[in-house]
Amino acid sequence: MTQALTDRQADSANQLKLRDPTADAERIVQSLEAGLSLLVDRFYARIHFDVETQVGRDSLYEPLSEDKTCEETQGAIEVYQVVESAWAAREFGYPVAQDEWYLEWLAELRLGPRRRTAETVRQLASYQTKSPDARRKAFMNQLLRVLPESGRSPLVLSVLFPTTIHLATALAFGDRVRADAVRNQQIAWLPAIDGCHRCHGAVYVNGESCPVCGNPLWTYRWLTSTD
Repeated sequence: MTQALTDRQADSANQLKLRDPTADAERIVQSLEAGLSLLVDRFYARIHFDVETQVGRDSLYEPLSEDKTCEETQGAIEVYQVVESAWAAREFGYPVAQDEWYLEWLAELRLGPRRRTAETVRQLASYQTKSPDARRKAFMNQLLRVLPESGRSPLVLSVLFPTTIHLATALAFGDRVRADAVRNQQIAWLPAIDGCHRCHGAVYVNGESCPVCGNPLWTYRWLTSTD
């Protein structure tokens, strides 16, 4: 990850360095950005394009505006990612996440000005009061409202997705032991993960993915595999 940071990323890195002088702030920011950006794009593809390809289009689910639907859906995914990453960072014991600082910091990094809209404030507050499973269900219900066809995606996807955020968070903080533990849990839920002849279920660095199975967020074929 050698690309120059944007102004917002550089500001976030400076804030993180002030919060934890020992942190490799620029690397953490770049890694989080790469990992979470990939997950937004891939998760949207799984619940929209993969569903249309594998299950077919249904006129009942046709959006009035493809662009607006994409924007609303990806916005909902981003908010959920912020909360799940903050939860993971706190659970994994990272010093910067001992209170609400990390959530607010990541929300500013990922959401920018949208962080301060009334709807985003409401969504973040609502998620924070819920258990992980209740958060997951609330998130999927939110997706059903903005992208009804998401309900036709494989059920295991909704279980795996939060853990992909947890794994990306662990990698950003250089916690390979925790990342490997999360991947092992994912394999327990979807044994086909380590059956890919290309990646064998290996943990990729944030921002990289397997061209065969889709790891770190698997394609419809792999999500429905019984092998």
